[in-house]
Amino acid sequence: IATDLGNTVVFGAMASGGSLHVFTKEQISHIEYMHGYFAKHSIDCLKIVPSHWKALKLDEEELLPNKLLIFGGEALSPGRLKEWKEKYPDTRLINMYGITETTVHVTYKEITDEAIKNNISNIGKPIPTLSCYVLDQNQNLLPVGSSGELYVGGLGVARGYLNRKELTSQRFIMNPYNKQEKLYRSGDKVRLLENGELEYVGRIDDQVKIRGYRIELGEIESALSQIEGIKQCL
Repeated sequence: IATDLGNTVVFGAMASGGSLHVFTKEQISHIEYMHGYFAKHSIDCLKIVPSHWKALKLDEEELLPNKLLIFGGEALSPGRLKEWKEKYPDTRLINMYGITETTVHVTYKEITDEAIKNNISNIGKPIPTLSCYVLDQNQNLLPVGSSGELYVGGLGVARGYLNRKELTSQRFIMNPYNKQEKLYRSGDKVRLLENGELEYVGRIDDQVKIRGYRIELGEIESALSQIEGIKQCL
């Protein structure tokens, strides 16, 4: 209950006086069940990973939330929402970027017609309790338009990884621009736009996300290389 969904969905619904719809792992992966449930129940807000939303085909018919559709967990391509937005203009589209180590949400962006037209993975601006820095490899601030690593500071930043001092020292550093706080190195490459919003560019390492889960490709390669008969893997 204290992980990503607990903070963003469970407490969000309860704090706003809403009714929370809870599904099992099997139900949330079952297309027919989800379509039937949406047809019978009035859902105002849905937060979902883009690939999961697409796989469930919830963009078909009128099986969608009445007020808010919130995407998170992986990069979003707004251009793919053009036809859907034209069909359902009253449902607000929100793109949220977040990291577990920063107590989930970092930035917020309402997807407009302009964002859909430009088709860039715009993740918006930091929420009020957090700050974002776009830094180069020497942790210098980068100007508008340049791509660099996203560092996150503020109230949501965790203290580190349990019993992993070396990894904690690599990822959690003192803020060179504010000695009173720590920054978390996200490993994500972003670009600062002229309006102060951030565009998600990709990873600076080989980490990927599959259905919202982080996958370290190096760990898979290491495991494969231990199998007898395998000389090299990628």
